[in-house]
Amino acid sequence: MYAFCNLDGAKIANLIDFSQIFYLNSEKNRIFAPQTSLTSFPAMNTKPKELRKVELDDLRPYAAPTSPEGEDILIVEDFSRIDFAGKAFKSDFFLIGFCESGVSDFFVNSRPVTLQAGDFYILFGQQVVDRVKQSPDFHLVALVQDRNYVQETLISMLHLWPYLFHLMESPVLRLTPDEQATLHRSYNTILQRLSNRGHTFWRESVRTMMQTFYFDICDAVERRNPQRERFRSRLNFVFYNFMQILSANYFREREVAWYAERLKLTPKYLSEVVKQVSGRTVSSWISSMVVMEIKNRLRNTDHSVKEIATQLHFPNQSFLGKYFKNLVGISPLDYRRLSEEDTLELSAPNDAVLS
Repeated sequence: MYAFCNLDGAKIANLIDFSQIFYLNSEKNRIFAPQTSLTSFPAMNTKPKELRKVELDDLRPYAAPTSPEGEDILIVEDFSRIDFAGKAFKSDFFLIGFCESGVSDFFVNSRPVTLQAGDFYILFGQQVVDRVKQSPDFHLVALVQDRNYVQETLISMLHLWPYLFHLMESPVLRLTPDEQATLHRSYNTILQRLSNRGHTFWRESVRTMMQTFYFDICDAVERRNPQRERFRSRLNFVFYNFMQILSANYFREREVAWYAERLKLTPKYLSEVVKQVSGRTVSSWISSMVVMEIKNRLRNTDHSVKEIATQLHFPNQSFLGKYFKNLVGISPLDYRRLSEEDTLELSAPNDAVLS
């Protein structure tokens, strides 16, 4: 069986910016104990001023020999050897993975995730990962890709975006034996192609195989949660453009009309399209992004609420406090206190409020 990782983001804009793991079954092919470690990550009990960003190059010391040197795709055959325990970081890569054994619990953008044997997992780029715990027998293999590489691979595959949106919300798939066998075959094909650097069209053929692999992943999603009714490409294209603009501007712009104007659409039409494609309103997407960012800064930095308000272009600390409490149900300071005590069930903003 194998683990695969390919989708990068905490935002679907960074989905391809919006947020890869392969599992190798042969014991002799696994790579253990690289000479470097990620010990420079900030520990959770010593909050940094800024979150550590982990890029593809930070993972190269852990890559398998079959990984092409200097390229935008890596195979990490034992991702569990990287010590993430007790550290918080923001992913600047796209990962698809398969859990071979054991259990791991962690939080991604303040949402709890549990991986166990047989699970397939996707980590999108620009997502904050923290509170990582894993059992001694936990084993995960990963295919890790640069976000721009993923964007170039997926940009023309508009009909897959609804599935990727779904995977952003539900990034763990429990695979059936047949699905595991299908993805295993896809992985072997990609692995063989990665090793054949002498092929005249090496880059193009690898990208084509990755696209086929994405089809296999999305087929598994379709079997569980049908998305085909969302295949209207024009609507997907509008939604994608909205998410791209949102990911770059949610720090300062929170009005639906502003995004509609940028897209040269009416607010009503933009709202209808976003609701139809994603199942969520424009306001819900905006609020989710803003609240996610506030939570991450409260939990993982020592910035004051006043500083966070300034950074996110709120008029003042009081305005941010009311905005946050209205959506989350508690004040920013209470959220920080409870998260430090590790007693808070961190979750997405209240969907009833945002929808």
